Amino acid sequence: METNYSIQYATSDHIEYITKFNSELAFETENKYLEPDTARKAAEKLLADPDSGFSVIALEKDKETPVAFLDAYLAFDYSRNEQQCIILSTLVSKEHRRRGLFNKLYAAAIKKLRAKKGRYMRLFVEKDNKNAMEAYKKIGFKESNEELFEFDLREDPDSAFELQAGYSRLLDEEDFTLERAEQEEIKKLEFADFTSILHKDGDYVKAKAGALRSFEPKSSAEIFLLKQKGEVIGIIGGYITVCDWTNRLVSYINDIRLKNSVIGDSRELTGLVLKLYIDKIASEGRHLTIYVGDAEEWVKLLLRTARAITNHYLVYEQDLS
Repeated sequence: METNYSIQYATSDHIEYITKFNSELAFETENKYLEPDTARKAAEKLLADPDSGFSVIALEKDKETPVAFLDAYLAFDYSRNEQQCIILSTLVSKEHRRRGLFNKLYAAAIKKLRAKKGRYMRLFVEKDNKNAMEAYKKIGFKESNEELFEFDLREDPDSAFELQAGYSRLLDEEDFTLERAEQEEIKKLEFADFTSILHKDGDYVKAKAGALRSFEPKSSAEIFLLKQKGEVIGIIGGYITVCDWTNRLVSYINDIRLKNSVIGDSRELTGLVLKLYIDKIASEGRHLTIYVGDAEEWVKLLLRTARAITNHYLVYEQDLS
């Protein structure tokens, strides 16, 4: 006889269950032990702001104990000018597998994203986890062409970005600043005036008529403007989240865009904007991850020279349009 399940969004009453699920998932998939207090604090942060993070749980009918969960967060994908939903982790208890529970959890996550007028679902899959890849492909996910480059700013924040590049000359000779963008400033910016550095301007970051959509004040979006003597010549955009396993702040950079009039100095300016950004966040001990798509090879070389490491996850996504 088929078991009936109730699918609902988790509340603070479910913190201990989410902590337990994440601990089981870490051990089952990566043979990692999570410190219970750290994992619980991460779960609390995830649920603290419904506009940014959420957890979906499945309960057996007439029972109060969850048997499956899915953690996710909503983030503004600056490079696409779209809201996106990123699945952090998901697990179905062994005795309840092969009953379609993941699909039910996933449908609830899609509902959240559609309420935000978002379009893309994303998740990360370990490069050797073939079973997971096949499972996600069956429900419509496709592998992205992006690589993930990481900086751990806890290890040595003072020298987190080291390379021989022209940005040092720019700092000496010109008046450059990197400032957190205000909503009114963002509304005045046009995609067509800027060229992507981390992605080719194809379907992924096609220039759009009109201004950048203004992100919600409570969202996790984080956008900085590179200015030269007060004029905006570059944009670095991404979002902040809390890793649900380590309770650490993680910054993700979706894209770096430079004004078309200065694109001839793209290598030096890319190094400059990254240096200034890392200087701003290093004291917070964040982990930094940069999405790099079909960019020119010098971009990846610059990041490797700066001691970035290539992440062991692949990016999978689904377009819900």
